[in-house]
Amino acid sequence: MTKQTTKDKIITDVANYVLGRLKVIVIMIVLSILVKNHPGWDTFFVVMIILQSVLAVLMVLGAPKKILEAEKKERENKSGGFYEDFYKKSYGQHKKVSFGNDISTSAKLLGINVIQDDENTIKKKYRQLAMKWHPDKFATDTLENQEIAKRNFQKVNSAYNKIKEYKNIK
Repeated sequence: MTKQTTKDKIITDVANYVLGRLKVIVIMIVLSILVKNHPGWDTFFVVMIILQSVLAVLMVLGAPKKILEAEKKERENKSGGFYEDFYKKSYGQHKKVSFGNDISTSAKLLGINVIQDDENTIKKKYRQLAMKWHPDKFATDTLENQEIAKRNFQKVNSAYNKIKEYKNIK
């Protein structure tokens, strides 16, 4: 069984709610037909049908806002989030890397082997990551993602500078 996302859960809840309202509306229509000869009741059922319809429409209209709020909350609760995904995609690690003076850490960030890779390979990897995390690419994104991109770009630059210094690359 697959894990149901928050978005799917909200959509399911809204659908179930709307189906519930539709069942009530059908029951009201049937009852209004049955009590057609009793004064006052048919008006009551018409008002209830309208009320149930309005409730169903309001629930459907409110669903996108609930989905957006749930997704935002999910992003905030997710440890690492976008920042951690960078490392998973870049070189398969499931934890954040600390950025010290360690050359091997810088090499891991760039996805290179300091000893085996030549100058051109190192520059190529650096350029790929620099383009991926350049802040201008995230200019229209959320402020949170812009900050993350800026930090990652700075870290890529810092790692490249350490490798350049270590390998005497100009």
